Amino acid sequence: MPSRRSLVPAGLRGAGVAVILGLLCQGSARASGLEERGAADVAAIEAFHGAGLTVHTVAGNPAVFIFDFPTLEQQGRMFARILALIERQGGDRERVLTDAELARLIKASGKGAATYAYGNDFRVGELVKFFNMAGDDKVALNADEELLRDFLLARGAMVRKFEFYNAVEPERVVISIPQTATAASSDQVGITPQLRRAILHHELSHGEFYTDDAYADYCRRFWTGVMSERQRAAFRRFLAAKGYDPGNGELIVNETQAYLIHTPSPAIFSPAKVGLSAAEVKTLIAGFWAGKPPGRLYQRH
Repeated sequence: MPSRRSLVPAGLRGAGVAVILGLLCQGSARASGLEERGAADVAAIEAFHGAGLTVHTVAGNPAVFIFDFPTLEQQGRMFARILALIERQGGDRERVLTDAELARLIKASGKGAATYAYGNDFRVGELVKFFNMAGDDKVALNADEELLRDFLLARGAMVRKFEFYNAVEPERVVISIPQTATAASSDQVGITPQLRRAILHHELSHGEFYTDDAYADYCRRFWTGVMSERQRAAFRRFLAAKGYDPGNGELIVNETQAYLIHTPSPAIFSPAKVGLSAAEVKTLIAGFWAGKPPGRLYQRH
């Protein structure tokens, strides 16, 4: 999610490179630990609030780790550089950016270090790519990136063999969300319970897409067989404006299903934002559910 670039406040859009770099490096000397909780239903995760970084799994899909951050700043320190490598426009797909390069990229995007993305989703194979490239490029990980690496190794989601990291099958997925918080100043972002819920559902739908082949196939067929080319073009423009790589077809399909179907917040997604009529969007949503999509978490009730 977004990724939820449309919510970036004006005070952050003009943040200089030095400010962004400082936020990215805060706490880099030592990251705090994390607390793991057992499987919970979606409603319980929505309502959760903890003092530090917490990792959940959701009942019904244990292949997905949910990193629940107390601050957007810590979430950015852990995932912003990975985001730049994997999917963000302007990022380099062949190497890991240094802190200074990442700060410049974020500034050029009009975002801030804390708001480069409001939520994240990655297959462990993509995280393996990041860790291996960082080693090859001799880019030092920050403490939060190290915390992520060590968690995945400890949980058996990836292993290190012959100086390289490898994902363990069946592949796991990491998603991240921020906890509710009140903006302390005009250059910060408040996370309301409604916004947290929208981000969580958006990111969980990515978890379904990555871990349920039948659901992913259904979304691809919906994209090609139900949506018109004009509607697909509207979503490509919408997503490109948010910083997604429009040349990554799988990413565009995945983000389309997440925004269209699983993001219950007009602040993040609305017909006007995507450039379609309310009637068209309503028809698309109804058509998606009418086809009875498979999925463990997202059957319509």
